[in-house]
Amino acid sequence: MMSQNAFAGDKYLGKEFQKLVKKYKIKNIVETGTSKGDTTLAFSKMVDKVYTIEIKKEVYQISKKRLEEEENIHIFLGSSPFILKKLLPSIKGNTLFFWMLIGGITGQF
Repeated sequence: MMSQNAFAGDKYLGKEFQKLVKKYKIKNIVETGTSKGDTTLAFSKMVDKVYTIEIKKEVYQISKKRLEEEENIHIFLGSSPFILKKLLPSIKGNTLFFWMLIGGITGQF
């Protein structure tokens, strides 16, 4: 079962992502903006590997600790353009999907 907070609380969006992953046989997801890791965790149940990037050190540390037991999640600290430049050449797999949620979410972390 997916966390209520995954996909910014949009259950429809979560179900649509599941359909896309299945239809296009997506194996890897790159997420920019880990936040609490709810969507990261949901993605980890759908695909082989999730790569997530968080720019805020304190948020990164909390998420890293929360997700540390998930072997298919790889968390990076830094700016997405910088990390992506180094990360993308190393990702193997037939399909790569990007998830970015920029702004639009209010409230506390």
